Amino acid sequence: MTGGWPRRRTAGYAAGVLILALVLTGCGEGPSEAPAPERPVKLVTVSERDTLIERRFSGRTQAAERAWLAFRVGGVVESVAVERGERVDEGDLLARLDPRDFERRVRELEGGLLEARAEQLMLERGAREEERRQLEARLEAAGAREEQAESEYRRVARMRDDGHVSQSEYDRARRALREAAADRRSAQEALTIARAGGREEEREAARGRIRRIEAQLEQARDALEDSELRAPFTGYVAERDLEPHEPVQAHHPVVLFEDLESIEIEVGIPEGLLAWRDRLEAVEVRIPALDDARFSASIRSVGVDVLPGRQTYPVKVRLETPDPLTLPATALDPDRVLPGMTAEVAFRARPEPGVGVVLPPSALVEHAEGYAVWVRDPEDGRVAPRQVEVLGADGRGVRVQGDLEPGDEVVSAGAGRLREGQRTRRFNDEAPASGRDTGAGGNRP
Repeated sequence: MTGGWPRRRTAGYAAGVLILALVLTGCGEGPSEAPAPERPVKLVTVSERDTLIERRFSGRTQAAERAWLAFRVGGVVESVAVERGERVDEGDLLARLDPRDFERRVRELEGGLLEARAEQLMLERGAREEERRQLEARLEAAGAREEQAESEYRRVARMRDDGHVSQSEYDRARRALREAAADRRSAQEALTIARAGGREEEREAARGRIRRIEAQLEQARDALEDSELRAPFTGYVAERDLEPHEPVQAHHPVVLFEDLESIEIEVGIPEGLLAWRDRLEAVEVRIPALDDARFSASIRSVGVDVLPGRQTYPVKVRLETPDPLTLPATALDPDRVLPGMTAEVAFRARPEPGVGVVLPPSALVEHAEGYAVWVRDPEDGRVAPRQVEVLGADGRGVRVQGDLEPGDEVVSAGAGRLREGQRTRRFNDEAPASGRDTGAGGNRP
């Protein structure tokens, strides 16, 4: 048997077979008889599934990938491009905020960046010849104004000493002189920069200003891009909580988005089943709402701590569904598994040594040494007894241990009327189904 069942060729087994044969066929010799006719029997084929242990748990389906989406900036909703239940491809537009404020901020910073770069260029290289001539003219004019202001100031100062002008007139003349002197110094500095470039600290300050404006501009452009909400992956709109012309805050969830191509179920399993993971052969999910449709699944995660109040460990399995059919944008396949459906998850694992296989109770024949079953040779139809040990009841029948392997044909009805070596035939010629009776009827034991 797959998995290495030992063959029980012991003295007790031989004695049991002999006793079974004597009980069923009788003793003594008699006159030769015509060969017995082939007896119709029902058969069950030992399958890989019969050698597995199984446990079932209930849960609800959920999208493996789901997310509440939100704008990263606040504003007023300009348009909403999707409806509830609509399928959307990755990158498609879901909703948009009024972009005018964001666009205005981008333009403002772009202009400021141009000015800062022009200033830096002047500090790095100096001004052009035409600009230098303009600055020289400005310095000359500023010098003339300063000379005029200084002459006026001296005149007013003398008259104040003689008491012919007020203090306010004197203050006004002094202030005009200071302003004219400051204007001349500014013009002188500008001309110096234009001729030789700025000092190193001025050039470094200009470079820092450019870096600051560039960072602000990048942030403003990101904000403009974030005024559009787009699908992060291909999926369906499960919920939407926004309408055009409504204000929304930044990071406030407005669209629930789910990927229905990947469905998961979370169930809680007791601690005794954690050891199954190393021996797991198959996971199957049954969906009652879809006419008990069955899907293969795989384990995605196993929790390391028990669920609160349940004393079970969370296990997530993911359905291995085929690619969906081509459907209209807002249509759903009627056979599609949707989030929230009730699901039954079956875990099948290889048993530990000595766990046995599952057979129908009618396959067992009791005798003095215990129990046996009849195994049919598919080549000539003859049956032979196999000693088995009953381990207990299983949800699908009786679990036994013995010299049985996947592929063996075991008589499941009519076993009590057979003898060793008797030829048998199936009740009908239908092909056997794995793990199911391969005859439709026959003599009952």
